[in-house]
Amino acid sequence: MSLIDLQRQYILQIIDEVKTFNNLKFLVIDKQVQDIFDHIFPLDHNNTHNNILLKHVIHYDLIDDIKRQGEHPIECIYLLKPTKYNIKIMNSDFSQFPTKYKKCHIRFLPGLTSTLKKFLDNQDRLPYFIESFKECKLSNIILQNHCFKSLNTNEAFQIIYNKECLNVVESYINNIVQSLIGICVITNEYPIIRYFNPSEDQKEQYNYKNVSRLVAEKLQVDLDNYARLNDDFLNLNSSRQRSIMIICDRTLDLISPLIHDFSYQSLVYNEIQDKNVFNNETDVYRYEVENETGGFDEKDSIVRDIYDKIWSELKFMHIVDAKNMINKKIEKLISDNPLLVDRQNNVKTSSDLLSVVAHLKMFDEERRQLILHKTLIERCLSCVDSKKLAENIADTEQIMAGFGKDINGDNCSKNFTLEFLIEKVLCIDEININDKIRVITLYCIYRNGIVEDDLIKLLNFMNIDYQHPFFSHFVEFIRNFEILGLTLIKPTLKQSKLKIFKNKHPSPYLYNELDGRRKFYHDTITNNYEIYTTSRFIPACGVNISKSISNALLLPEDEFKFVKGIPVELYEMNEDLQEQDHSKDYSVEEVINSSNSRTNKIKTSWNLRKDSTPNIERQRIFYYVIGGLTHGEVKSAYDQGVWKNKDVFIGSDEIMTSSKFMENVLNVNRPRSVLNLKVDEKEEENIPDFFKYNNTKERIPNSQSRRPYEQKMYVEETSKPSEYMKQSEDETLTEITESKKKKSSRFKKMFK
Repeated sequence: MSLIDLQRQYILQIIDEVKTFNNLKFLVIDKQVQDIFDHIFPLDHNNTHNNILLKHVIHYDLIDDIKRQGEHPIECIYLLKPTKYNIKIMNSDFSQFPTKYKKCHIRFLPGLTSTLKKFLDNQDRLPYFIESFKECKLSNIILQNHCFKSLNTNEAFQIIYNKECLNVVESYINNIVQSLIGICVITNEYPIIRYFNPSEDQKEQYNYKNVSRLVAEKLQVDLDNYARLNDDFLNLNSSRQRSIMIICDRTLDLISPLIHDFSYQSLVYNEIQDKNVFNNETDVYRYEVENETGGFDEKDSIVRDIYDKIWSELKFMHIVDAKNMINKKIEKLISDNPLLVDRQNNVKTSSDLLSVVAHLKMFDEERRQLILHKTLIERCLSCVDSKKLAENIADTEQIMAGFGKDINGDNCSKNFTLEFLIEKVLCIDEININDKIRVITLYCIYRNGIVEDDLIKLLNFMNIDYQHPFFSHFVEFIRNFEILGLTLIKPTLKQSKLKIFKNKHPSPYLYNELDGRRKFYHDTITNNYEIYTTSRFIPACGVNISKSISNALLLPEDEFKFVKGIPVELYEMNEDLQEQDHSKDYSVEEVINSSNSRTNKIKTSWNLRKDSTPNIERQRIFYYVIGGLTHGEVKSAYDQGVWKNKDVFIGSDEIMTSSKFMENVLNVNRPRSVLNLKVDEKEEENIPDFFKYNNTKERIPNSQSRRPYEQKMYVEETSKPSEYMKQSEDETLTEITESKKKKSSRFKKMFK
C-alpha cells in the first residue's frame, strides 16, 4: 500500500473514531491541513475534496473562511495545527449565541506546548464545549506514493548549516522526529534505526553536533514512549520482516544536487523555469488543447499521482523512453478506434494523430492527458536541446562524478578531463551560466579541490572576470562547500593534488589527513551499454538502500550506526545469506553496477535476494535526508523498491531543485537578518475582524438584556465542567504533586 493510501486511511480513521448523535459531524481544518488534504484527496469539479470526505462528514471548511457556517445541533471536529490563532477562532465559535456547534472534538497536529495548552484552558467558553481532545500524528505531506515531506521544517538547510541559526536547530529536530513518528504510525512500523556518522575530522567543520545522531536518538526515545502508551501501535501478527530506517543529512551526498538527471520528472521540475508554464511549487502545468471547433483552449492541470495515471507511469522514465511511451499510447488510442477517426488529414506524426481525435468528445479526458504529457515532454526535450544538456554537459558530468572513469571504465587523464571541460562546456555560449558553474563545482570535487587562481582561470573561459556582477557570488558559492565539510578551494597547489581512494581504505569515513579526501557514497556505472550515457550516476541513497536491502551489514556500522546496537536478527540474516551459494557469486559492486537499466532485461543482479514466491507483506525501508532531497534521489529510491521487491519510502524536509540547492549553499554563510526565514516571522495571532464581534455584547447579551430562555441556556452551558476540563484539572494536580515531591527530595538531600 502506498503512503498516499496509508495517510488517507489514517485521516479517515481519525474522523470515524469520533462518535456523535446520528453520526453527523462537521470538519474544520486550517491551511496546513488543507495542504495535507490536497496531496491525498483528489479535488472534484467544484475544486473541493467532497467526493471522498462527504462520505464521512456533512461538510468541511477552513477555520478562517468567512463563509463557514455551522449548525447548533451538530458537533464538529477541529483538525488543526495548535496555534493561538486557531484557539481564538475556536473560542469565538462558542462565544456567539447560539453557539455555532453543539460540541467540538479537537484533534491537534503535533506541537502543542504547555504554553498553548494553558492558553486553551484559559479561554472563557471553549473548554466547556470540548467533548474529546487528542493529538494525531499528522506531520507529513505525502508528495508521491513513496515520498513524503515534513511539516514545519521550511528552510531546514539554512537552519542546520548556518551558524546564525543554531538556536532554532533543536525545534527543527523535534519537528523532524514528529514527522518520522507520523510515518511509523501510519505504516504501523517499529523500525531498526540507523544514522549517518561522519568522521571526527568531518564533524569539526560542522556548526553543530551530528544532527543525524540527534534526530535518530530522540526518535528512538519518543517512538519507544509512543509504543508503551499505545497498545494498538504494532501488528504482532504480521509476517513482515522488520523495517529499517536510515537517517542522514545532505552532507552525505553533495554531488547528487549538482548532477543533471534526465528522467522525466527531474527535467520538468529543474529545467522548466517559467512559472506561467509549470509552477513547481503547486505542480500546476498550463498548456493548450484543440477544441471541437478547431480553436485552442488554455488548460490548467495538477501533475500529481492522485490525478494522473500517465504521470505516475512516465515520471521516472528517461525522457527518451517517456517520449516513446507517450507516442505509443497515442497510436494505441487511434488503432483501438479506427472507425471513429477521420484519416483524411495527412497524418505523419503523433501530434497529427492528436489533432485527428480533437473532435471526438468521448475521448476528451484521455486526449487531454495525452496532450498534456506530449507537450510537456516536448518542452523538456526543447530545454535539453537548447541548453545542450545531453550533447555537451551530461558526459562531462558523468566523468567528473565517476572520478575520471568513462563509460568503458577507463581512467581519463586529468589534462584530458580539463580540456574536455573547457571545450565541451565552458566555451559554449548556448550553455546556461548556472549549468557551467555546476560542472566547475564537480571538477573541483573531482580534483579534490583547486587553487583559487585556477578557479579564476576557469571562470575567465566563461567570460567572467572581476568586473562581472556575479563573479564574487560564484567564487563564494564554491568556497562555501567548506562549511558543508568539503573543501574545494585549496591554498596551495600541493594540497589540491588528485587522489582517488577506493572503498578498501581503512578509515571509517575514508578521510585522509594529508589531502582531506572524504568518502563518497555514490557510484557510476561502467561497461554496461544497455544504459543511457546520461544516466550512469547512482545517488548515494540508491547505493545505501541497495546495500540495506541486500544485507544491512553491508553498510559499515561505524559509518551508519545503530541507535540500539546491531540487532540479533541481522546477524542471523547475514549468516543465512552467506550460506546461499548465489550470494557468493556477486560482489556489492557488481550489484550496484547493474542499476539504472534502460530496459527491463538488465535487472538480474538487482534481484539476487528476491524470493521465487511472491511476498505479500514486503519489508519496508525508510530513508530520510535532513537538508533537502532531489528528484533524482526520489527516483533512485523508487527504483530500488521495484527492483528489490521492497517498499522503499524516502523523505526529507524539502524536495529541492538544483537551483535551490545552489541558492542554499550560496546563502549558508549569510547573516540571518537577510535570509528572511519563515521561522523569524511573527506568528499571526489576531483573528479576522468578522470573528471579533462574536465576543461582543451584541452576540452575547448581558444578563439584563437576555431573554429568560437565553439566560437559562447560557448558564447551563457553563455550569458544569466538561470531561476535558476535569481531565485537565487532574493533570494539573498531578504535576503540582510531582513538583512538590521533587522539591521535598531536594531539601532532604540538603539537610542530610
